[in-house]
Formats: sequence, structure tokens, C-alpha cells
Amino acid sequence: VFLLEPFVKSGLDDTLRKWNMSPDDNVVIDSRSADSLAPIPLFDPLHEITRDFRKQNLPVVLIQAKSISRVEKPLKDRQLSRWNLMETTDKAWGETDLDMITKQGKVKMDKDADKQGPLALAAAIREEKVTKDGLKFETMAVAVGDSDFVKNDVMNGYPSVWQTGAEFFMNSINWLLKEKQKIALRPKQSDMRTLMLTDADKRAVVLISLVVTPLLITAAGAFVWWKRRAR
Repeated sequence: VFLLEPFVKSGLDDTLRKWNMSPDDNVVIDSRSADSLAPIPLFDPLHEITRDFRKQNLPVVLIQAKSISRVEKPLKDRQLSRWNLMETTDKAWGETDLDMITKQGKVKMDKDADKQGPLALAAAIREEKVTKDGLKFETMAVAVGDSDFVKNDVMNGYPSVWQTGAEFFMNSINWLLKEKQKIALRPKQSDMRTLMLTDADKRAVVLISLVVTPLLITAAGAFVWWKRRAR
């Protein structure tokens, strides 16, 4: 699994291009998202890794992702299949001007420099080869234009939100290992939530639960008794 980042030279671009996965030098902007730097992905409904995400309408949150294009020249005489596991709609584009984001804080699509969606955010490939001796073997790979979605600090901070990202990653690993029986969505974890109260808040809780609530119940009972007695 190759986890990439926008405007970061990984040294893997040439290798990925050989497998019909060309990392773009951009960051994806999605106008549909509340945070334009967090694109809303659409999932391949047929591929083993993502079909359950599509069925259950689950999100994978990506923060500042780059797109992964197909190579411009077709790969001839190769039995290579590619799937766009996650992609944007046509409302997104690949922003190539980093200064516009970091310094100006505003983005606007440049039709001459930026790439219009749909854009692939994650892709998978499988290539079958036969040696001169007649032996068959496969090459399989998954590339994602973001790595933040599986960072420990992010996942531990918001487990229920980010668990789907971990599910996508684990499904990718299991697909590469050809352990299809393990490709699934695990039970959702619950968040540990702590309510922080000030001393004034604590006194208010005690007052309401031990004084105000019993008085209201007593008053309601007295009112009902008086009304019945009046009849």
C-alpha cells in the first residue's frame, strides 16, 4: 500500500507510473465538502475493498489528498487492470498552486493549470504475467493520495469518525494478501466521552436533582390531589 501526500516527493512516482498510477502534483479541492481540503470520496461499488463502504454509505475522511491519474500513454501488451477505489465528483479539481492555499487562503480553479474532476483519490492495480517457463504470477498494489487517515494521533483522537479509514486500510492489506474472507467492516468502536463540570455546574446539578426536581414532583402531586378534592 502506497500512502502519498500532496507536494511531497516520495521517490515512488516512476514506479507507480509503471503500474498505471501517476501521482499528480496537486491537492484536491472539493467544493461539495464543508472543508474544501477534505474531499468527499465516492467508492467503487464492485471492488472487494470498497463495495461495503458503498452499500452502507460510509465515509472515509481524507485531509489534503493528491489525485492519482492514469498514465497518458496506454500500457500495451500488458494484462494490467486498474480500479479507482475512491474518486471525487466533477465538482472537485486538483489545485497546483500551493502558495494560493498557504499564503492567500483562497482557491480558484485555473483551467489551464488545474485538473478538473472526477479525480481518483485511491487506486488499485492487478497485473498478471507469464514467464518464459510458463509460470504465472501477479503484481498487486494500492495507492492512496493521503496518509493522515491512518495516523495514530488522528485515529485515537476521533475513533468513531476515523475508524472507517482504518477499515479501508485493513481491507486493502487483506486484498493484497488475497485473504478475501477478512475483507469486511468491523463493529464500530464507541467514543470515550468525558463531561467536564466546573464547581458551579456541580452545585447546579446537585440543586436540581435533590431540591428542584423533588419539589416539582411534590407540587404536581399536590395540585392533582387538590383538583380531585375540589370535585
